Amino acid sequence: MNAEAVLAVQATNRKPEHRTGKVEDLMFGDYVLLLDGTQQRKPALAQRADANWGALGRPALDRGQFVHHLQRVQAIRNRIAHFDDDPLPPEDMRDLTSFARQLRDCVR
Repeated sequence: MNAEAVLAVQATNRKPEHRTGKVEDLMFGDYVLLLDGTQQRKPALAQRADANWGALGRPALDRGQFVHHLQRVQAIRNRIAHFDDDPLPPEDMRDLTSFARQLRDCVR
């Protein structure tokens, strides 16, 4: 991803001083915005999401499935980060494990 793409996503929900253009400054939901063209309200962001997905260079990955996994991981992460005291159900653990496996397969 280039800095311009990151800035476009950061501009949707950040104060100007937090718009760095750095991938490491993204929040988890920003990854979804970067890659999911179907959830965008602005056509320009949808087109960027298409370009961002292409820039990953992983044509064998199913984009819809990958974005769905990102959204599931985001929801689970938010439960943990906001101190939900209920234990994670087995299906959440399976989702996390499955997505971690998918990410490992991507970098091989």
